[in-house]
Amino acid sequence: MRSENYLFLISHLLLADRMKKTIIIVCISVILTGLAFFILSPRLSELKKRDIHIAFAGGINGNFKTDVGTAVSGIKLYIDKINKAGGIDGRKIKLRLFDDKDRPDIAMKVASEIGEDKDILLVIGHFLSSTSLAAGKIYKRYGIPVITASATATNVTLENEWYFRVIPHNAFQGIFIAYYCRTLSSKSVCLIFQNDPYGLSVAEPFERTVQDIGLEIKRKESFDPGSRNADEELEKIAYNLSRVEEPGVIFLALYPDIAAKLIIALKQSGKPYSIIGTDTLTSESFIEEFKKNDLEKTSPGYYSDNIYATSPFLMDTANEKAYFFRKEFIKEYGGEPPWLTASHYDAATAAVEAIRKTGIQDDRTVQLYRKKIRSSLAAMSNTETGIKGVGGYINFDKNGDSNRPLSVGFYKNHRFIPAFSMYEAGAESEQKKDILEGILEGRSIRIGNLLLNKTDVVYTGIAVNEISNLNLKKGTCTADFYLWFRYKGDLNIADIRFVNSVMPVQLDSPISDVSEDGIRLRLYKVRTDFRIDTDFRMYPFDCQTVCIRFCHERLTREELIYVSDVWGEPETVRRKHSGKIKLESGERWKVTRALSYQDIITYSSSIPDALKSRQTVNYSRFNTEILIDRQNFREVKAIFPIALIMTGLYAVCFIRHKQYNIRALSLTAILMATVFFHRELAAGLKSEYITVVGYAFFTEYLLIALSLLLTGLLFAFDRQGKTEKQKQIVLAEKIMYPCLVLAAALMMMFIA
Repeated sequence: MRSENYLFLISHLLLADRMKKTIIIVCISVILTGLAFFILSPRLSELKKRDIHIAFAGGINGNFKTDVGTAVSGIKLYIDKINKAGGIDGRKIKLRLFDDKDRPDIAMKVASEIGEDKDILLVIGHFLSSTSLAAGKIYKRYGIPVITASATATNVTLENEWYFRVIPHNAFQGIFIAYYCRTLSSKSVCLIFQNDPYGLSVAEPFERTVQDIGLEIKRKESFDPGSRNADEELEKIAYNLSRVEEPGVIFLALYPDIAAKLIIALKQSGKPYSIIGTDTLTSESFIEEFKKNDLEKTSPGYYSDNIYATSPFLMDTANEKAYFFRKEFIKEYGGEPPWLTASHYDAATAAVEAIRKTGIQDDRTVQLYRKKIRSSLAAMSNTETGIKGVGGYINFDKNGDSNRPLSVGFYKNHRFIPAFSMYEAGAESEQKKDILEGILEGRSIRIGNLLLNKTDVVYTGIAVNEISNLNLKKGTCTADFYLWFRYKGDLNIADIRFVNSVMPVQLDSPISDVSEDGIRLRLYKVRTDFRIDTDFRMYPFDCQTVCIRFCHERLTREELIYVSDVWGEPETVRRKHSGKIKLESGERWKVTRALSYQDIITYSSSIPDALKSRQTVNYSRFNTEILIDRQNFREVKAIFPIALIMTGLYAVCFIRHKQYNIRALSLTAILMATVFFHRELAAGLKSEYITVVGYAFFTEYLLIALSLLLTGLLFAFDRQGKTEKQKQIVLAEKIMYPCLVLAAALMMMFIA
């Protein structure tokens, strides 16, 4: 009987043990299932929403694959940014690439493939005018909206309501360049163009405008890009031009590789030529063609220096939105963003905005949404309904074109830099007589309904000699520096306002004032006090920025733009400036970086308009920022009291549980030390925000409060005779304290 009971007991225990294991397994499964559902539920809800498909079509493996790669990077940069922010109403955007190899016949096949696809809502492309014209007929048949950011032939969008363009077309460029030839002090021009849709669409409006404004055409040559004897044709054109006396400005409406070969042939004659071209001369492939030549390799700029060209985007003179775009591009790809990247970034911006306004659902046909997206793009018809891009406002006229002011630059050592004269969109004057006078004198250009006013570009440089009297508590310092300007024309260049100086500054007589090749260089020496926008949030690991900022007192951004000087320091500065910034202050700091850039500052106009409302006025502002870092010994000095107090707090955990009175006295002493050091720190810093060290002190207050609470519990348990409870509290305190300190450190890193 006893053996039976024994067996029964064993079987019962085994069964109970098995049931426990089963229950544990079931519980773990339920918990894991719930956890998986919790983690994946957002993803599952996203799966219900289909991706939004956008296509890019261009010569990915064509003759201009380098430029096409540059263009695609701009689209990807914007789409990745939107996807990281959650996409469009929770839908991710998928970019699909199609290669037309820069051939019109393949472009038509690609367009048919895209048109048949039931997922693609919109196309960005094609890259060339010839491929865009060929594919445009197919897109029109399928009813799919297309945005090009590089094809500039006027006929691409003409009579095709499905095609849009975010950069000026060739007719606009031709007219603009004709006027700009007059800005280059030329009374005559020579016209060289390629005999295809691209070349003709630029050359014809250029020729008409030149005749209208009274410039003489000394020579006109066409080039057949499909000729088997292309090199011989270029040599012949170069020879014909060399025989022209005083040719004036030579305008090239050619693709970059062709233009580069002709320029090399022209300059081999030894004669100086003034050359200007369209945006094709600003592509990477244009400079790459020169780099194949030995003379260009040994002397960068031998052939390319001083060649002018237009560009839809120039970073040095761009708007404030372009600066954020530039930071995104440098972070992702490194280097400076070319205009093709910027224009395709704008094309992606317009595409996403049009899709967003459409409100995509899964229960409609793709054809319906294509039609709605086209309507959304067409509705962007002015600055109010359009959107602000990195190259200016994106709004489309009745032909689907976005004709914005073009930037003009020239090459120096393979770098494309701003010309000394630009044209910016200006407000219409109430007096038509003033507009007419401005056009006749060359101060203004009218192209269609767009009025452009001449803007002076001033190359500016600051070389800081010394930063002294650094007072971070007051937020001031003294800066001693050289300031210089390179410019053309008659400008009151010294009439500037330092926007962050403590007292108004008047520029004295320049220490140097010279002119060479029509470029005037003025150099000043300045020493004055500036305000600093201090930031101690990361103290004692903080770095501070000393800024020198100024704008012109009267001339707005429509009249004057400052850009960073790329010509190098003037001779006087090179002789007297060591190249290092001397830093004198009561605290030890180190200069880690200095940079200069142009941005926009906005003021309210003192003159109200007819509706009695204040108007905002934009000024070009030049900035030099000097970044200074706090030296290591200061960090140790600030951290040492915190580390000492933390160590003391942890030492309290090892005081015996019966000695709670010693604990209380120790904690009181630690609290007083914490308050003392905290007050010392706060007295030397601005107090409108909490620093990293401040968070550390607050953490210590919480730990002291917790230790006092636990000491009270030890006292209570001692009175009750619960020795085991006391031991458990002391053990828990030893384990919990490091964990809390680590958690607080991680939280401070996150906050900082």
